Amino acid sequence: MKKVVRRHTSVLSSSPFRAIGIGAMLALLLFVVAFSVTPTNRVSSALPRAFVEESSVEKTIEVTGESFYQVHFNLDGYATPNSSYGILELDFTGSRNIQYLNLNVNGTWVIQNVPLLSVQSEQTAQTQRFWFPLGVSDGTQVSAVDYGYSVSEQILEAAPTRDSDAQVNAIDYVIYNGGQDIELDPSWPAATPVIGGIVTDTLLHVKANVPNQEAGINECAPTAVSNSLQYLNAHHSLGIAASELTIEKMKNATNWHTYGCWIWPDDNRPEGERNAWYEDKAAYIQEMGWAISTKLILPADISQVIAEIDACEDIEMEIGGHTVCVVGMADLGGGKYSVTIQHDSQQNAAGGTVTETGVWDSNTNTWSGALAGWGLNYFVVESPISVEIPGNPWPALIIGLVIALTLVISIRRHKRPRTAL
Repeated sequence: MKKVVRRHTSVLSSSPFRAIGIGAMLALLLFVVAFSVTPTNRVSSALPRAFVEESSVEKTIEVTGESFYQVHFNLDGYATPNSSYGILELDFTGSRNIQYLNLNVNGTWVIQNVPLLSVQSEQTAQTQRFWFPLGVSDGTQVSAVDYGYSVSEQILEAAPTRDSDAQVNAIDYVIYNGGQDIELDPSWPAATPVIGGIVTDTLLHVKANVPNQEAGINECAPTAVSNSLQYLNAHHSLGIAASELTIEKMKNATNWHTYGCWIWPDDNRPEGERNAWYEDKAAYIQEMGWAISTKLILPADISQVIAEIDACEDIEMEIGGHTVCVVGMADLGGGKYSVTIQHDSQQNAAGGTVTETGVWDSNTNTWSGALAGWGLNYFVVESPISVEIPGNPWPALIIGLVIALTLVISIRRHKRPRTAL
């Protein structure tokens, strides 16, 4: 007599339910994977960073021309003709390597190991200005200099040899006070040698293709903001209409008046005038619905600016009644930084947009070089706001259910009774 042996099984261990369980587990696993993958950043994940290249390729700057000038100051209407400041203007093709500029004028080492940063790309023609002392008192005209300079990948221990002479032309430096709550001091300090130093890393921290528009009287802040936001919009593909980022629109954004903007917030001012320009600008951006945030960096945290440059953020710098765009920076160690800026150095006139470099010393809170005489109040950084797009869970759920259904059908087709003798 045959004896039928019935195996004890639970409902969950039977084949169809086991298949459904396996499918559900797979669906859950795929669901978890879909949500655990790092979210996509719609704004910046696939965007190129700033031109931060290791300085290892043996390519040097090729200087294609140099010119010398004596600065005629016009600061908020106060003129200082034939000042003690000279300018060396260099035309060159860019390099991905950090270079050092040294200048000997009339036997004095007036520019010592100041970084020359190729703001535009490698092998691209560009022009930068470097300020130095002419060795004369204000009011003394200089018509010629005896000079020698070098551009090299290594710092120099001594001044370059004088081997040339050049004519010195006059050049105007016309800046009007861009701050309603700040007074410009028209008595500029006497020029002194510009001392740089060896850069603490081998990376080139610069931003290429930042617009540099001409500014009207007292218009430095809205002009700098317009330049910055145009760069941010183009580089990060924010899709803001160009007509919304003009200087005129940024005057409204920064609460600009005929005599400039408010540099500092003050609750004692009338309502509608209490914010600093960067606060009004941030509120305007929010009202417009643009995916842009604003951050303030104070002088004590100047080292943070380098990371903002590397991330292709836009940066304005307020230096005491004048606002400029930062396009390059190098850490010289010991609290010193070379800062390369863009601005209009001849406001309300054509042809004054320039790129030039100053050296900031955090120990003395002073500038030398192109920004000598100015101060440093703060940096304003605009950044694209990242929009996270989480993984879509539905494909995972559908795949899991399809697998479960397939297993159920397959098992039912091949199911056989289990018997034993």
